[in-house]
Amino acid sequence: MHPFYGPSARALSGRDSSMAGLVSMSAYLAFWGVVVTLGWRELEARFPRRHGDIPDPAMAALRERYARGELGEAEFLRMRDVLAGGRP
Repeated sequence: MHPFYGPSARALSGRDSSMAGLVSMSAYLAFWGVVVTLGWRELEARFPRRHGDIPDPAMAALRERYARGELGEAEFLRMRDVLAGGRP
């Protein structure tokens, strides 16, 4: 058991050290929070997600319609912007 927690804290320091226990616990949580965050960032840097591998069926259908001549260039660009999440 950690010396700051419970009855062993009073035996070691001769005073109530509950605040020291909270500080110690906070330091442990902060340490592991930093370790996990840095580990997560390192994994994402080494193994990036590939969003381009997943085809968008709506965009594919739009491109097909444009290629067949069903849509003009202005209409294609407007619809492409809408599908991309932008405003028309």
